[in-house]
Amino acid sequence: MVAQLAIPSPRLDGPSTRCACSSFMSFQCQADARSSIIETTLNLRTTAFVFLNFQLSHLSLLPREQAHALLMSAFMLRDSLDQRQQRPVVVHVVSLHAGDVSFPTSMAPREGEPVLAKPGLSAFHHTGLERHLRERRVERVYLCGVSEGAEMVATALAARDLVGDKVWVVEDAWAEVDAEQGEAGLDLLAGLDMLVDVSEIGGLREEVGNDPVREKESAVRRELERRERKKEERERKETRVEGDRVARHNAIVRAASPREAEFGERPQSRGALLLRSKRSAQQLRV
Repeated sequence: MVAQLAIPSPRLDGPSTRCACSSFMSFQCQADARSSIIETTLNLRTTAFVFLNFQLSHLSLLPREQAHALLMSAFMLRDSLDQRQQRPVVVHVVSLHAGDVSFPTSMAPREGEPVLAKPGLSAFHHTGLERHLRERRVERVYLCGVSEGAEMVATALAARDLVGDKVWVVEDAWAEVDAEQGEAGLDLLAGLDMLVDVSEIGGLREEVGNDPVREKESAVRRELERRERKKEERERKETRVEGDRVARHNAIVRAASPREAEFGERPQSRGALLLRSKRSAQQLRV
């Protein structure tokens, strides 16, 4: 089945400065155009690119021309990311119900890029994706890939719960298996302003000149938080030690004064105190 897919490929063997797609000039696949997709002003260290269902089994569900266009756009994006010294957070998510999870060569995970298997609709459902992005302090997310049954819409909305409104679906690098669901998802994401083209990603700029300052501030904040935690832990320990000391003192006092322990903490009237004193005096005379 995979052999029958026959998707035309612009040298789908990883990063390259040459593009063999002269018949597809609408994608502007020249090397200069590719290198300008992700500009250096975009802070890639806090940017995540999630590639959803790029396995061959899902690509084979699409019409050949649509699959070709999807791979072209995804190839442009991947090639641009691979040329950057500053590495973004890249995560691949595949569906558990897919029989074949092999990737096209151009979209194969690079070294160090995790591949997560999702059991449900959203890529965040029981996959560890949220924890992975939180640990890397991701502030913006781009989504692309093949969606079956509104998987992309569910993933985009879940990502928005995580990072806020800095979530975009790369429209020309996204394909829905069901055309009607694709149109509905397109309308929904367009209404939420969550669509972007590959060529427009470079316009979503975030200056990185203040990165050293922000990193220093983060380090100072983490140190202050560490000190605060140690202070709270020390105070809890001192409170616990003081409580133990008071308890031991009370136990010693009760053991040394059995009559006081007999009366306990109950308030005594003046008449009762006089009666106790009189009885004590009588016992002494005897």
